[in-house]
Amino acid sequence: MDLLYKNNKTGLKKYLETFPHQGGIIVNDEKKFIFMRAGKVAGTSVLNAFRGAGVDFFYSEKHPERYHSWFKRLDDDTLCEYFVFSVIRNPFDRFVSSARYLKIPVHDLADHFDRHIKDEVVYLHTLPLFQYTHMGNQLFADYICRVESLQSDLNQVFDYLGIDRVELAVSNRSNRKGYQHYYNQDLKDRVSALYSEDIAYYGYSYEQSSGHNHSRIAYLKEKFSKKKKALFAKFQ
Repeated sequence: MDLLYKNNKTGLKKYLETFPHQGGIIVNDEKKFIFMRAGKVAGTSVLNAFRGAGVDFFYSEKHPERYHSWFKRLDDDTLCEYFVFSVIRNPFDRFVSSARYLKIPVHDLADHFDRHIKDEVVYLHTLPLFQYTHMGNQLFADYICRVESLQSDLNQVFDYLGIDRVELAVSNRSNRKGYQHYYNQDLKDRVSALYSEDIAYYGYSYEQSSGHNHSRIAYLKEKFSKKKKALFAKFQ
């Protein structure tokens, strides 16, 4: 199966080799996909959906020998055969969700961020999302889903990979008020600075709780839809 869009993966193996969240590189070798799974962006729901569809996957934390054997065989050309996707989320919403999950007061996490991220669990749950889709300013992900429209976005991934669609179940949802309840101007400024690339690359803002299609993401989705229709038409 040809990839619908082959984003430049030059240097991707080296990037993945030193990627700070090794356990977030989820691999399926049969369907040839890599799910770049970040913390607090519905990753558990996505993995449960794959399990529900009977799709096997592996990653370094749970399957170290299998993962490292796979990784040794890779080069950048081989990585071009894989469909790489990730899930993103409004960074203002995600920051509150991460703090609540980690049981750290939201303002304390922001005020003492450098101290808190010395804890590996905190660090991995607060990594900027652009690191899961970009090498510097170079986009390597082939498709980007948003938490705010996850079911419809993930359906596109299922369809492309030839996987039966699965209805997502909500996992690890925190019981809290809307994220705006936690913010004052100082916290907005701090989170804006911490996640400036996420805001710039994905087109999020504080006011838009559901996010919107950044021009690059909208382009990818439109391209995905047109190419998929053309691919299906060839076999009719």
